[in-house]
Amino acid sequence: MKVAAIVLAAGSSRRMGTPKALLMWESESFLARITRVFAEGGAVPVLVVVGGDHQREIETAVQELTTPVTSIENPAPGDGPITSVRRGIAAFPDVDGYLIQPVDLPGVEVCDVRAILAAAAAQPNAEAVVPSVAMRRAHPLFLRTHAARKLLEEPSRYATVRDLIRDGGLEIAYVVRENRALLRDFDTPRDLDHDDRAQIPG
Repeated sequence: MKVAAIVLAAGSSRRMGTPKALLMWESESFLARITRVFAEGGAVPVLVVVGGDHQREIETAVQELTTPVTSIENPAPGDGPITSVRRGIAAFPDVDGYLIQPVDLPGVEVCDVRAILAAAAAQPNAEAVVPSVAMRRAHPLFLRTHAARKLLEEPSRYATVRDLIRDGGLEIAYVVRENRALLRDFDTPRDLDHDDRAQIPG
């Protein structure tokens, strides 16, 4: 099964005040960690969707990664994350599915990726595979290609991936995970104070 990873990194990071993709999680940037973990977990190719005020900085960081990663521009990131998801899906039509991950959730582990992909392979009727942590939906989530392409329909019925999961009539499989970092996103500098693994570089 060939699964592309789509990392959403076109946000403005306005509340954080610095590009969230370049924040550090332990010894790696959020960007470097997430792309490495996806590749090691078996999601290849890895695509980073960039755009907005920090596009050039993040594209430079992508070029410096040791993990093979492709970047693509979202020309309208202000229209919401769904525009980046659509760009990623359209860029890789010939795959079996997609793993979708915002760049501000850096705590994903290789074992999490492998568990999600294993569930997708074992349950071919499942159109979405979603990690569940403490009874809460988490990231990354898997969409099988035919389900993901519903997001490309015009006019679109779905303003977010969450709308598709909730209202799209998909058959969903859940994978229970213990890694609470799958729920942990970082939006403001104050969020960094609550997890000593994350910090602003420098």
